Amino acid sequence: MIRDALMGATPVAAIADWRYFATALGATTAVLLFTSRRMSDSKLRSAMEEVRGRAVRFDRIAVVADALTLGLFAVSGTLKALDYHLPVFQAALLGTVTATGGGVVRDVLVNEVPLVLQRELYAVPAFLGGLLFAMMQRHGFVVQGYLASVVAISLTTAVRLVAVWRDWHAPRPGAVA
Repeated sequence: MIRDALMGATPVAAIADWRYFATALGATTAVLLFTSRRMSDSKLRSAMEEVRGRAVRFDRIAVVADALTLGLFAVSGTLKALDYHLPVFQAALLGTVTATGGGVVRDVLVNEVPLVLQRELYAVPAFLGGLLFAMMQRHGFVVQGYLASVVAISLTTAVRLVAVWRDWHAPRPGAVA
């Protein structure tokens, strides 16, 4: 919505298209139905122990899924900005807003500091993927639009995963001498 408002694409897609609301409503309903089952205390403790035992594996899956969706949203946001004839750099910036905006909302809703506001490299991979996608699109490196998308999503995902794996962080303010 922020991207659309910044580009002047009004009314914003999330409001103009009923499918966005229907998707959100369906997902919310599914989560509420799935999590509303009541468990006895012993079953709950047993389930919690099982979850703790699998936490490392789930964390890895979550990081990979988050990195992949970061790339997907960076490309989709950049594409919409390019469709509105924005220059390459500005399109990549709006792709970054698209990619990081959902994560910010997610983190705020669970009362955490958003990843993009921490030292982790989160917005940088999104911007790099969006910039690469925009440059490839503008220079005709497309095969029915897929080549640029696949390459840019792969770059975003790879940079994010390597940053997590190698523990790369952005410098803290005032840390650079």
